[in-house]
Amino acid sequence: MSFVDRVRANLKQVLTMYRPPSVIALSSALGMGIGISPYVGTHTYLALFFSAWLKLPIYPLMIGAYITNPFTIPFIYGFTTKIG
Repeated sequence: MSFVDRVRANLKQVLTMYRPPSVIALSSALGMGIGISPYVGTHTYLALFFSAWLKLPIYPLMIGAYITNPFTIPFIYGFTTKIG
C-alpha cells in the first residue's frame, strides 16, 4: 500500500466516523488545547491519555494536538510564556 493510499484510507476513516458532531468537536478542541500546551514532548502521550480516559475519537484529537508546527511554535510558546 502506497503512502497516498494510506492517507486516503485514514482520511476516509476520519470523515466517516459514526460519532455525534459534538463529540468530534470536543475531541478536536481538546486536541488543539493539548497542541498549544507548553509540554513539547508529551503532546502524543497526552492525546492518547485523554482519548482513552474520556473515550473520545483519536483522529480529531491527534490532528488538533499536531496543530503546532515549526512555523507556529515560536508564537505559541511566546504566548503561553507571557500568559503563564
